[in-house]
Amino acid sequence: MFVPLAALAGAQLFITVAETVPTFDVTPSCRAAASATGAAGGRMESCLQSEQKARQQIVEEWSRFKPAERAHCVQTASVGGNPTYTELATCLDMTRDTRNPSAARSQAPLAPTTSGTAHSQPRPAQAPEPAK
Repeated sequence: MFVPLAALAGAQLFITVAETVPTFDVTPSCRAAASATGAAGGRMESCLQSEQKARQQIVEEWSRFKPAERAHCVQTASVGGNPTYTELATCLDMTRDTRNPSAARSQAPLAPTTSGTAHSQPRPAQAPEPAK
């Protein structure tokens, strides 16, 4: 069977992307967020710090995800250009929680809040079963 060389190159890129945490240039996204709020200086620095914290958390958890999950989330975070680690972490959080919903309640999210700290909101409790 003949496989075009371009198809093989794309497959290699897909595999390589999933092996290591990608390096994103988050500056354009942080610049846009800072200008949207009107607090360019402080917001820009806060955003960059938050993105670095998100990347570090992803690095620590990366090996716990299957290569296909990692590749999917990298691709998802990159849609539309200007990917961020927060978007990547959110995708990984949802992937992990979907894979194991019962454990999702006890695991801290990878994605930081806009303040740069992990979400601290408690997970909602399950509703009790109706009495019979």
